[in-house]
Amino acid sequence: MFLYELGELLSRADELFHHGITSKAASWTSLSREMHSALGEDAETFDPMLDERSALANVVWDVEQYLGLLARASLILYPAAEGPKRQRGQPPLPPEVATRYKRRGERLCSLLFPDLFESGTEHAIKNRDLRNRWMHSDEYLNDALESLSPSSPRTSIQPTRIVDEAKEQFDDSVLEQMRDSPSEEIRRATSSMLASEDRRKFVLRQFTPDKMTVVFLGTAFALRPLQDALDDLLPRVVSLLEDDDRARTVDG
Repeated sequence: MFLYELGELLSRADELFHHGITSKAASWTSLSREMHSALGEDAETFDPMLDERSALANVVWDVEQYLGLLARASLILYPAAEGPKRQRGQPPLPPEVATRYKRRGERLCSLLFPDLFESGTEHAIKNRDLRNRWMHSDEYLNDALESLSPSSPRTSIQPTRIVDEAKEQFDDSVLEQMRDSPSEEIRRATSSMLASEDRRKFVLRQFTPDKMTVVFLGTAFALRPLQDALDDLLPRVVSLLEDDDRARTVDG
């Protein structure tokens, strides 16, 4: 059962990466370049492109679903050390129960990538750093807000942003104009962002489609290594599922 679930999760993530994230990212990047070239054109020319690109903004939530699928697959192979999360007030799991989850993961790892397992090397699918930041964004956002200076407005941090090189250039020009705003609050926030060595730290989630990276509060994560891990693991799962005798040992 675990092996079938692993195959389902990885297959869905693979489909989402290629037919959702990658496809939308390429379309966004192409449209962004066209829009940058069309700046100053009349609304009849510019607005349809803006509407089309706005419709692609849900790629960010494709990324969220992708990360969730990979995290669930990762947990099958590398369960959390403490076992399933316990509700507040519940007693901790008995040691023999907690280790049962670890043994299940080890059994799967030994079948799917025996060379790595025997050498004590972990598969790249174990990396859940980006997913953990994304799913526990409230904790990181709280820390980020506390790190702002007292004079910075709370709106200095944007929730979600999609930006590519062409849009970065456009945003730079807009920020320069905002610095001369009649609003003192806007001028102060803009000056802080322009003075920052890395303005990405002012965005909770930023997706960069032309580079296929996610920037979370200033820390960049590439999606390609996650997909490389999936590309390596999925054929191993499919191969094991085709071997009935070996596949039966997973749940045995």
